[in-house]
Amino acid sequence: MRLPLKEPFGTVFGRIDSRLIILVSVEGEGLTGWGEVVAGEEPRCSYETVSTTQHVIRDYLAPAVWSRPVAGFAELAARPAPFRGHNMAKAGIELAYMDFLARARGQLALLHA
Repeated sequence: MRLPLKEPFGTVFGRIDSRLIILVSVEGEGLTGWGEVVAGEEPRCSYETVSTTQHVIRDYLAPAVWSRPVAGFAELAARPAPFRGHNMAKAGIELAYMDFLARARGQLALLHA
């Protein structure tokens, strides 16, 4: 999804007026948890990009994480361990799971406080 920025954002790598982002969802028990992958469109600050994170999540991380039920956050965080790097992609999955757990426990307001 392309998200327009409220104000242009500039660094030594250039200026942007919008960001292409990936949203990761975790679904179960009638609930959906959401997480954002913060990778950029080009490999300027990091080797991870929107394209690489989409590929790594779809083809490697999601199958490794969701191949069987998850007993908790520690287990979820351990499952992608065989895959080196790709911390932004892993964080997107973890954030979606955390949001899902908060919604399941009725604690969503704590995340947005």
